[in-house]
Amino acid sequence: MTSTPNPEPTLADVLRELSLVKEELAEIRKETSQNFADIRQETTDIRQDTSQTRTELDQTLCWQDRTWDVVKWVGGISAGLAISASIALVGTLLKGSFGQ
Repeated sequence: MTSTPNPEPTLADVLRELSLVKEELAEIRKETSQNFADIRQETTDIRQDTSQTRTELDQTLCWQDRTWDVVKWVGGISAGLAISASIALVGTLLKGSFGQ
């Protein structure tokens, strides 16, 4: 029994195979393009989020500095008032002691 050799593919067979490969490559290119578009969008979103976070942090630090300025200012006024009250109290006590 003799085996029959595989026949050579015809030009039409080769063209059909190449057409299938071309379709597969087109599908891969489409998927890849969509993946890259998704990645670009995600990157843009991350950049915007980072920029917004940076802006919010800068504003928070600015308000924190202003808050401390107010605390120091109020503390200075309070200290001045406390000293004035102490002097007035001592003056009242001395006047009361010497006045009798």
